[in-house]
Amino acid sequence: MTIVSLTGASGVGKSTLQSSLASHFGGGVVRSTTTRSRRAGDSEHDYEFLSEADFFALEEDFVMPPVTIHGNWYVGRISAYRKALAETDNKFAVTCLTPERHKVLRHYFEPIGISTLAIHLISPPEEELRRRLAERKWTAEELEFRIQDSRHFDEWARNEGDMHFFEPDIKENILTQALRLIETNWPLHRAGVNFYSLSLCCSKKAGHWECIGSGRWSIVNQPISRHFSGSVFITRSLIISTL
Repeated sequence: MTIVSLTGASGVGKSTLQSSLASHFGGGVVRSTTTRSRRAGDSEHDYEFLSEADFFALEEDFVMPPVTIHGNWYVGRISAYRKALAETDNKFAVTCLTPERHKVLRHYFEPIGISTLAIHLISPPEEELRRRLAERKWTAEELEFRIQDSRHFDEWARNEGDMHFFEPDIKENILTQALRLIETNWPLHRAGVNFYSLSLCCSKKAGHWECIGSGRWSIVNQPISRHFSGSVFITRSLIISTL
């Protein structure tokens, strides 16, 4: 089982690669939950559109702290990841994330025997990026904001580490690279079962959620509990992992 997370600035081709991978594997797209308005071309298969009140009513199902992007909330739900994996007989799932959130995804899924793989799509030259973003019919202000944002995205990803970087290329070559990477990184499972609990703590700093610590304990009778408040998100659960 492998969950692939795709990162990159707006217009680099994350959605195109995600769709191509899903076509190859017969599904597996993790449906994101968001408070943003529906855009032309948005699919119910890719997004679940909710009001902010309905969004936070589902916090028990959040796989990680929600993130705000351009004023809208986004999150992946545990049930959405499980459903995406089930579509491919528990072989593959794919999602789009911001670079720092892959660490949280890895901390959640790898202890239960699900491997994770992060692919960052490097931004194309500015002229090409402007051409792609212009097709989305954003205002001039929105376009400039996202161009500026793209300049920081690649550096942001490099600072996170544990990323595979893909240079701008035609989509067929990007897909081939991704498939080769996924196929050479299928997890190798050994017999045996470990019991332990995992705890993650994330805090909100300057409007962004940041993972600030994790740990494992030998206590195996820890009941599952999740807590979310305005500034701290903690998840603690009993994990059974095949290693």
